[in-house]
Amino acid sequence: MKEMKKQTYDLEERLLEYSVRIIKIVEQLPNTRTGNHVAGKLLRSGTSPYPNHDEAQAAESPKDFIHKLHISLKELRETHRWLKLIQRIPLIKKPELCDDILQETEGCNTEKLHRLNCQRQVPDGIVIKHISHYPQSFSASIFELTRQD
Repeated sequence: MKEMKKQTYDLEERLLEYSVRIIKIVEQLPNTRTGNHVAGKLLRSGTSPYPNHDEAQAAESPKDFIHKLHISLKELRETHRWLKLIQRIPLIKKPELCDDILQETEGCNTEKLHRLNCQRQVPDGIVIKHISHYPQSFSASIFELTRQD
């Protein structure tokens, strides 16, 4: 039987590459009133998770860490909406170019988001772990909250 090799995912590198891909899409948008509006919104929301991740790394407390990651997740959800709009209109010549990056952003893990929302005030015994080996979307791979026994 073949042994499955565990692949490691560097979240910081993934977020950097994600930002690069967003910038490349923004540069394809038309220089129209609509294109410029969407470009500005997508550029802001789609590139902010990368520096927000760095801010979370420097969090002053577990509560601050959760807050900063929550901001990143909100930005990713907003980015998902802008990408869907770009495809629907379409605002770029090859809207299918958004498929991969949409897939990367759309896998919001509802359970983890719910747990994040419920844990704004982190009770004693909660441990926050980064997950850097998670092949799913960013929103599912940024964090995990576990109870320490």
